[in-house]
Amino acid sequence: MAFVTKIKEGVSTFKRLVNEAIANEMNRRIKKRRRKAEQTIKSLIPHWIQEQPEIQSILDQGTPGSLNAAFGLPPGVPEVSVSAIIETLTSSVNVLFKKVDRNLNGGIEFSMDPRLLVSLLRLEEGFVTTEKGQQLHWLDWLLTKGDELIISGYRYKPSDEQGRSGGGTMSKGGTFSIFRVNPEFSGSIENNFITRAFENRDRELSSILSDLLDD
Repeated sequence: MAFVTKIKEGVSTFKRLVNEAIANEMNRRIKKRRRKAEQTIKSLIPHWIQEQPEIQSILDQGTPGSLNAAFGLPPGVPEVSVSAIIETLTSSVNVLFKKVDRNLNGGIEFSMDPRLLVSLLRLEEGFVTTEKGQQLHWLDWLLTKGDELIISGYRYKPSDEQGRSGGGTMSKGGTFSIFRVNPEFSGSIENNFITRAFENRDRELSSILSDLLDD
């Protein structure tokens, strides 16, 4: 014998009630497991930063044409600097889980402490002392100054052996010689290696969200 359940409400009302029930269950699971998911996401941030071409070039000791060589970073300094950047960034990022609504829309958002940029630019590790004893704020050029002039009257010459970073030297090149960050790596406040590190992460975040909602 077949049993037929009659739906007294209209189709649209029934759909709304079903979606509300699903949304409530999803929000219950998110609330219960949110902290673990947040820790998982934060554990990925160091990898996202280290994947960026700018960071890889900073760590590329002794390679002519690298940011490491162009900025004259002594051995050991790049690793300490990158570690300080990652630690500052990770501690300043908040992971927000948007509540699922009746249309089953939700998601994951990142918010950063408004003081993050200031904190990064204050890092001692973001400076290097040149051979002439001057302070070069290399991190500022990667985060905010883009293609602005760094040094006038000098030109960077790549080399396999010369220079304290082992990848080249700075030499005088006349009044119109300039040294700028390679346009491939230059960054602005709106578009730099940190902002790009959080782009196109939909697949990874969707996987985490799926795990969050699974039984």
